[in-house]
Amino acid sequence: MKDFIFILGKNIDLSIAEIVSYLEKKKIKFTIVEKGTNFLIIRSDEETCEKIIDDLGGTIKIGEVLYAFEFKDIKTSEMRFQELDFSQIFSELPQKLLFGVSSYGIRKWKTFAKILKKKMKEYGIKSSYFNIPKERSWLTHVEVIKKGMAKDSVEFLICRGKNLYIGKTVGVHNPFEFQKRDVGRPYQRTIFSIPPRLARIMINLSKVEKGELLLDPFCGIGSILQEAVLFGIKIIGIDIDEKCVKYCKKNLEWLSQEYRLDIENLDNIIVKGDSLDLPSYLQKNSVDAIVTEPYLGPPLKRKPKKHDAMQILKELNGFYGRAIRQMVKVLKPGKRIVIVSPCFRVGKEIKGIDIKKIVKGIERGKKARIVDPLSKYGIKHKFPFYDFEQRHKTLRQINVIEKIK
Repeated sequence: MKDFIFILGKNIDLSIAEIVSYLEKKKIKFTIVEKGTNFLIIRSDEETCEKIIDDLGGTIKIGEVLYAFEFKDIKTSEMRFQELDFSQIFSELPQKLLFGVSSYGIRKWKTFAKILKKKMKEYGIKSSYFNIPKERSWLTHVEVIKKGMAKDSVEFLICRGKNLYIGKTVGVHNPFEFQKRDVGRPYQRTIFSIPPRLARIMINLSKVEKGELLLDPFCGIGSILQEAVLFGIKIIGIDIDEKCVKYCKKNLEWLSQEYRLDIENLDNIIVKGDSLDLPSYLQKNSVDAIVTEPYLGPPLKRKPKKHDAMQILKELNGFYGRAIRQMVKVLKPGKRIVIVSPCFRVGKEIKGIDIKKIVKGIERGKKARIVDPLSKYGIKHKFPFYDFEQRHKTLRQINVIEKIK
């Protein structure tokens, strides 16, 4: 067992929910050691954690913890850092390398970089230091990839929580693959499509496994289905828009060629249909997971005023209620629906469709329940989960629903 640093993406709570759902799905034993401002310390099997970065959508880097000690103040920490024995770590490094230092939670971190360079010199290692712009204290995942710091060279991680963690990057998120599956595919719907990163997070939240069946009843051009296929998950996609169905098939054909996958019977698994009547297309209790982003309302040119936002939500409330009831019918007991619903900034608050109320109303709450993946780990966070940037006019709320056994 070892401790690992997970450097989290822009949505901290959603990233952690994805990590724990993924580890639970894979039946990997783990404990949460500490949650930092933008990192998570996990204790688990060392080989497993090193290999999972490509399966996650909300984790930027994974690092192995080399040393950890209680953080009191910066001067004491610098002294303790200087006294550490780096002989074993440095023995695994080449005699000439480029190294970088990324700090999370410590402003005065450059002293640590100087100590590392001095220590390397003592061990006969010729090192060059990768300078980071003044406005930040960490290397981006793009810089780490381009400079080979997760392979040939080394990136050290310094994370401050209750403890000070010194780590070494062992895996890094590759944004270029996600970008290829987004803008590199034949057909796109820039305003309406869900990002591949978020699609992958939602699939992991559903806990669907390889070989199981995932349904996207509002599949659009296939963003969620693409990520599912890459996991070896069986898929069914439904959309009421004939053009979307055509584009979804073309995108999946492109994916199969690009990644050398075998996707059979596209005409049978991607179909035009009304997802407000799912039992017409699927048997009851036949699907292992439902992951979807339905209609979020009209595209907006500007952030809506309170009256307009509430009107959009009112008009969509019935649609979401009918859609979720249909999904529960075809989902197997004990399985999950992960669904995006729209929400808006109204003053200092975020207002959205009350999915919890909809779920409670399904046969008086005996059929399904809302799930918070973090509740059993004692992690305090804002619930439900949101995914948005400041520029967005319609925000995404991520809901996890479980059909009761």
